[in-house]
Amino acid sequence: EDEATLELLEVVMAERGITQDRIDECRGAKERTMLADIQALIHSGADLNTQDNNGATLLHIASANGYMSVAEMLVDSRV
Repeated sequence: EDEATLELLEVVMAERGITQDRIDECRGAKERTMLADIQALIHSGADLNTQDNNGATLLHIASANGYMSVAEMLVDSRV
């Protein structure tokens, strides 16, 4: 990697208030949303094994995206 390019990126990111904490927060947002959605589905008694048009279940989607907390919740919920 080019050191000057990396330094420029870091400067521009700092000027715009982009921090590693903010990046980590954004990366985890979809997993947190899916976790909240599944908690609501569990509370409502919904079938967590329903398949989408491609045959994928919530557990497939969580696994494919590396959402460990979601996959654990689904497994713990006896999916």
